[in-house]
Amino acid sequence: DAASFSADDLRLERDGVVQSLAGTTLTLTPLAGNQYRVSGLAAATGTDGSYTLTLLTTGLLSSSGAAGLGGQTVGWRMDTMAPRVLDVQDLLETVRKTVVQSLDVEMSERVDLTTFDYRDIMLTRSVNGVTSGNLIDAKTKVEHLSGNFYRVSGFNWVSGLEGTYQFSVSGAGLADEAGNAGSGEASQSWLMDFHDPAAATNLAITPDNGASTSDMRSNQLNFMLTGQLGETDLSVRVTDHTTGNEIGYATVDGLTFSIAVKLDAAGSHELRVRTVDAAGNLADAFVTVFVDVVRPTLATPELHRDAEGNVDSITLNFSEAIDAASLTLAALNLSRDGGANLLQGTTLTRVNATQYVLSDLASRTSDAGSYRFSVALPQVRDEADNVGVGSVELQFSGAQASTGSVSGVVY
Repeated sequence: DAASFSADDLRLERDGVVQSLAGTTLTLTPLAGNQYRVSGLAAATGTDGSYTLTLLTTGLLSSSGAAGLGGQTVGWRMDTMAPRVLDVQDLLETVRKTVVQSLDVEMSERVDLTTFDYRDIMLTRSVNGVTSGNLIDAKTKVEHLSGNFYRVSGFNWVSGLEGTYQFSVSGAGLADEAGNAGSGEASQSWLMDFHDPAAATNLAITPDNGASTSDMRSNQLNFMLTGQLGETDLSVRVTDHTTGNEIGYATVDGLTFSIAVKLDAAGSHELRVRTVDAAGNLADAFVTVFVDVVRPTLATPELHRDAEGNVDSITLNFSEAIDAASLTLAALNLSRDGGANLLQGTTLTRVNATQYVLSDLASRTSDAGSYRFSVALPQVRDEADNVGVGSVELQFSGAQASTGSVSGVVY
């Protein structure tokens, strides 16, 4: 009996909340047989949300006047919002030498997957200011992950060359499950780079105390290593190849770098200076640093006498190579009976890196007396700028006495 139908026979819920139908004009129209149409719900169901409509048949009467039993529920979702492309996954490495296998796309809501395919995607490659056409084709696939997230894959085979890639997704061709047309666009870009950077150059240490300021010799276990780079945005990592110890990452400032090096022991150390660009391409430079912390010492000087017994020269044998500029007559002294230095005008000759000869002494040691020869080691430096300690002294007498001979006839 259609006349027994009223709004009280319906319960409308949106997102689990009962909606009032008071003031709503509802009609129940017979269709065919036992089918009827409920009209007049538009005003109460125009807001987006999930709806359930329950018909409470207990308030209805059949044509014979019998009361109804039970009820029936139907549900639907009202969606008038257009789906939008919100974001394309951010790459952790936007400068790289490995291809991008896939990218995830976030939508504002779930879309009809039949409307989202390769035709909604664009991928271009730019080299030296020239940009390609769209590289995407039917091999590119789109799959639903969960919620509002989708994964685009299958474009890696067209993005393996060097260049700058721009990947974008357009929502213009998309639709949600309610048929609302999509909108919005999101993109991601990256650079493919296979070229190794230039190795570091002009490597230097401070202090460099050797014979020159660039011979990589020092008397310090702790020093600064610096150098120049061929391009910006590089990382520099230093390793002691001799010991296997990692020195660490250098501080990079544009085209230069510096790092404090701390070695465990003296001696020769081969340092590897590795430069790495943002894509992971690398180049190595090597430098050998020699650290000498041992002070030079001097063995007992060797006296050499001429045929008359006068000391004509003195040989000096050092424990290591000496900076020749540091060993001068000013560091040497020869006196007789505590008198003045007699070495003015003598000759000091370098035989090799560790041996020197003081000559032209015969005329200065021909007088009888007690001679004292000394070397002031604090004035002597080795090739790493270590100075000696104390002095080495030697005392000797003047011309040696002749033993003579006896000749004649024996009676």
